[in-house]
Amino acid sequence: MRRVAAALILLLAALGGAAAEEDTGYAEGWAALARGDAAAAAAAWRAGANDGDVDLQYNLGALHESGLLGEPDYGAAARWYRVAAERKLGAAAIRLAGLMARGHIADADRDAAIAMIAEAAERGSAEAQVALGAAYEAGRGVARDDSRAVTLYRRAADQGDPRGAYALGRAYALGISLTRDAAEAARLFRLAAQAGVPEAQNNLGLLYERGEGVAEDRAEARAWYRRAAEADLAVAQVNLGVLCSTGAGGPRDDAEAIRWFRRAAEQGDGAGQVRLGLHYANGQGVERDETMAFAWFDLAARATDRDVAAEAVRYRTVLEGRLSAETLSIATARAGDLWRRYAGAHDDPAAGARPRAVQAFGMPALTVQRALKVLGYYDGAVDGIAGSGTAKALGAWQAAAGLAVDGTINQATAEALVRAMVARGGPWAGSPSTI
Repeated sequence: MRRVAAALILLLAALGGAAAEEDTGYAEGWAALARGDAAAAAAAWRAGANDGDVDLQYNLGALHESGLLGEPDYGAAARWYRVAAERKLGAAAIRLAGLMARGHIADADRDAAIAMIAEAAERGSAEAQVALGAAYEAGRGVARDDSRAVTLYRRAADQGDPRGAYALGRAYALGISLTRDAAEAARLFRLAAQAGVPEAQNNLGLLYERGEGVAEDRAEARAWYRRAAEADLAVAQVNLGVLCSTGAGGPRDDAEAIRWFRRAAEQGDGAGQVRLGLHYANGQGVERDETMAFAWFDLAARATDRDVAAEAVRYRTVLEGRLSAETLSIATARAGDLWRRYAGAHDDPAAGARPRAVQAFGMPALTVQRALKVLGYYDGAVDGIAGSGTAKALGAWQAAAGLAVDGTINQATAEALVRAMVARGGPWAGSPSTI
């Protein structure tokens, strides 16, 4: 028995034990953000970023780009994103390419931006594969190539990436370089929806509402629309509002409909603005107010969606014909006020520039390294490149946790380590993520 015990001690020593100090900077940064102190978050993360932690390099870039540290500093953001991109973090390559495409960097080069995303996609970054696929589908920065786009979406989906599943589902739903297949679209949307992708939740709701690829079920449609609406997806807010206002799939509730239309309208969604205007014009769920109806129609008339804009113009013209000159003056003033408050509310390209919790990058090796570092088993760089040091640290944690010691890194291992990290306590459990 003594020999067995000695052998076990030697095994744990060989695996590295918990010799590394627990990393507190990660949690300290999230705690600082939670109390609104971005400068303290940057200070807490800087040492790790300088030591090669690519998730923290990305987060520092995001803090600078977002303006959370004051005026946006695109140069500083680009420097941090570039370092992380060079260490093969696809998300950083995408943000850097965005800065380049918008001309925020002096040596901006659209071809270089696309090449950077393509390189990350080729290395296996699912996020970069989806981004590059979207570029090919839209013909943005590259010649349009729907077949290439779908290939990239499938590569991401085959890795289990929810955004890849959503994008591939769209291709099946719309027949983008594929034969339309509503059932396959529904299957893929469900995978992505269950993983929390709001656009997939909305689209699955739409299939249920129409009875395409699934049995028609408007109550189920409501449920999926609601999940996406609560995630602040404007189109889902409008879709849910319509069902609430008509009583489809549940009780009719004009007040609830108004609430969702308003949330969409205030995000700059033209369809939400038209719906809200109609409710004001008809006194449906709200006190009738034709000046407010005119104001929302006027704002929606500038929507980028031509059909929505044309509909808004028609309604605005009807009101113009029946409002007195004095009332029309009030309505025009209200329209100007809405324009100043809400125009372009959904067009901020820096909206996605927010620090991410490590698990939001969708890279199991990166997540494993971060969790092991927080738990005190790993003292190397959090770079997503799993070498012998990562394997030894993982084996030590598995042994301490009473698990089979195999050093295997996969999604299940990453999720188990995140649970262990969260159980340790800390603000990262509910930290924001942006994909």
